[in-house]
Amino acid sequence: MEKIEVGYRNIGSVGSIEYYHKFLLYTDSNGNQYTVSGWVGNDVSSTLPLGHLSTLANIPYDKYNPDHPDYSESYTPVNYLHPYLHPSE
Repeated sequence: MEKIEVGYRNIGSVGSIEYYHKFLLYTDSNGNQYTVSGWVGNDVSSTLPLGHLSTLANIPYDKYNPDHPDYSESYTPVNYLHPYLHPSE
């Protein structure tokens, strides 16, 4: 059965306020999972403190995906999201 869920992961706190990143988790009829998520850009400036935001879809939900609970920067391949963030490069 296919389903769509809403996920949250803690991205830190400022003072006593906790902040979370929200993402959509899609599970297909074969049990494969993918996320739809927003990401900050690398073109940060004084007028765009987060850069241009990008929405990425069909990102496999595995330990290399920052939204996955088993994610660790230590085993994220370099440029894992690169094809999703910059498909023309």
